[in-house]
Amino acid sequence: MTADERTRARRSITQLKAHLAKYKGLEKNFGEQYERAVQYYEDAKHYFDKGDYFTSFGCSDYAYGLLDAVVMVKENQYFPEPTVGAVILNSRGQVFLMKSHKFGDRYVIPGGHVELGESMEEALAREIKEETNLDVYGLRHVILQELIYDPIFWKRRHFIFVDYVCRARDPHIVKLNGEGQSFVWMDVDKALKSRDIEPYTLKTIKRTRELGLC
Repeated sequence: MTADERTRARRSITQLKAHLAKYKGLEKNFGEQYERAVQYYEDAKHYFDKGDYFTSFGCSDYAYGLLDAVVMVKENQYFPEPTVGAVILNSRGQVFLMKSHKFGDRYVIPGGHVELGESMEEALAREIKEETNLDVYGLRHVILQELIYDPIFWKRRHFIFVDYVCRARDPHIVKLNGEGQSFVWMDVDKALKSRDIEPYTLKTIKRTRELGLC
């Protein structure tokens, strides 16, 4: 083996280590594929130490291909995505809203994707905790909506929105994680007249009021 092959294999292993760190979040929904890429990284190091630089480079190159394929699936939507959201009320009957750059800096309700193995209510409680730090209770289903390539969202996406209403245990502990850029507790009557709320959220609030739940 030439020195160039050794250098190429060493560089590939170093870059793969950084690549794995960059995409560690893939473990959440693509755990099996990510762990396989990690195993190929370990194999690449093993063969490098044995002096088999050709096989070492092949292992790391395969890991790159595996990670790139998973990233492509993650970034490009192939099926409608089920999501959950909630009108969260405090003791004064005000609704929690946060501004989102993903919806043109309009107010939205918190929520997110349902992961494999989660119920919708489990997903909702998790997403609310992650995005707002709030613990909620008394979840009740309110409305089912569909967003199909609506330009109001920052990416071309097809979402199925399953929205609920619930209450915050302690509305004073809000801490946003970056999904929202700011937040407000807003009177429902004011919210229903607001032009700063994206239309899917507004429809959910209206339906919650119609059902007498806020």
